[in-house]
Amino acid sequence: MGIQYNQIAREIIYTYPNGKEEIVDNDFASKPVYSPNGKQVIFISPLEWETIGKIYRYDLDTHKKSILVEFNDEKLVPKDVVWLDEGNLAVILGMAFGTISIGGDIYTYNIETEKFKRVTEVEHHVQYTSLEVDASSDVLIAKGIEYTDENFTQYLEFTKQFKWR
Repeated sequence: MGIQYNQIAREIIYTYPNGKEEIVDNDFASKPVYSPNGKQVIFISPLEWETIGKIYRYDLDTHKKSILVEFNDEKLVPKDVVWLDEGNLAVILGMAFGTISIGGDIYTYNIETEKFKRVTEVEHHVQYTSLEVDASSDVLIAKGIEYTDENFTQYLEFTKQFKWR
């Protein structure tokens, strides 16, 4: 019962208490992330190479999916997203096109004001690639890579923590 994620098909399915299933998204979605109160999930769809994804919100009470953030300029696209609290998200935004654009910079997004605030500004050879939140200590844990050669084939992984409150 509840939200299921099919990693192979990259689709999100909601299963009702009676066992009926409904496809929430089947367009190469990211893994859904539950809100702190557990009443909503967010995800990126599609999350594919050189595609313009959107951040969606799915309400588990009303079973409604809505676009939370749409990217129209085709330059920056979401690469990862997590909840910071009920009103704020942390998002990795990176270049939409290019063979080495697997990550990007970290931004926060306020759902009420619909505004982004840049948290990091890294050089082209450094990219954040994934986010995780430790809600007990208000810490955002970001993993990334730093390319070590001119061809962008060799890299070192790193982890950095940010206090977000």
